[in-house]
Amino acid sequence: MESLVRPSVSPRLLSSSGTRSSFGVLPAVTLLSCLALGSPFPVSAQAQPTPTTRADSLLAAAESGRPEAQYEFGQLHETGTEGFSVDYSEAMEWYRLAAAQNHLPAMLSLSTMLLGSDPPEAMRLVLAAAEMGSADAQWRAGQVYAGRIYVPLAGLDLDRDEA
Repeated sequence: MESLVRPSVSPRLLSSSGTRSSFGVLPAVTLLSCLALGSPFPVSAQAQPTPTTRADSLLAAAESGRPEAQYEFGQLHETGTEGFSVDYSEAMEWYRLAAAQNHLPAMLSLSTMLLGSDPPEAMRLVLAAAEMGSADAQWRAGQVYAGRIYVPLAGLDLDRDEA
């Protein structure tokens, strides 16, 4: 039988002034002091691993298929922030996963990264995002149609009148 750790004080939540908090929050009490007070749960139930950093949280959410997290994780790889090294191919993979779920910012970021290596695919992403209502994508498509931005678009059937 598991031993239970019982609290030695009332389970009321106290604020930093020692009175009951109106929101039930413990602003001045750290995790360690909460553990010192005890818990009515079995000790084994307290040992659940949790993400420790924003990057860990994003990775867990991205791996579970959340497009916003996939996009943000791609940004970490593209920009090399929060301790990540710049890795464009990894960024593109995360953007692809989010773009496959019609995540507009991921579609536009991926299109920008593909512009040099695969212009027709980049333009397909822009046009898809434009049709979904992205003003940024509509502007980009208009600039290409108007000839202000040169993109070699062999293989795409573009209708300038439609633009």
